[in-house]
Amino acid sequence: MTPVDYYLIPSRGGIVVEEFTFAADHTAVALDCAAWSAADGWHSAAALARELRAHPSRAVAVTREEAAAQYPGIFPAEDGLRAVFADPLPLSVAPPLRLRDDAPEIFRVLFAGDLDRAPAFAPDEHFSVELRQLRTLRAWALDVSPRSPQAPPLGRLLRQAIQVLRRHGLIPVTVERLG
Repeated sequence: MTPVDYYLIPSRGGIVVEEFTFAADHTAVALDCAAWSAADGWHSAAALARELRAHPSRAVAVTREEAAAQYPGIFPAEDGLRAVFADPLPLSVAPPLRLRDDAPEIFRVLFAGDLDRAPAFAPDEHFSVELRQLRTLRAWALDVSPRSPQAPPLGRLLRQAIQVLRRHGLIPVTVERLG
């Protein structure tokens, strides 16, 4: 099981913990979210997950260790945090539109937020990786496509790329499959 994602929410004096639910094809089908504040303790927070994607500057991505240093003594084990996830935010899932039979499969991770400087992704013999700004949406898209049918499973690469971009201030919105 992959670790959950942690965000500090300075304006609320609290923490948000999130985890995507992925389908077998590596697309995101739901987002679970829990929040903690001194006033409310731990609670499920799907509405807050939606709000953070509309206003990504309100959240600061951190590691579990960084969150625990900021708020010592409040963190159960990650399985305990997952038990707080009570109202998953469903994400729209549609079959990919294939414009051509020979079109490559593309996995797109959409992110909310702004980047001062886009990180470079090292060339990979198995996957093509392209980060593009979607200016009209104040968002970013990371497109990943296998270079050959023999490419290894791409779930791990997608999760690593999401973590890199979280640490640069972006908030992942969804993972879709195109083509």
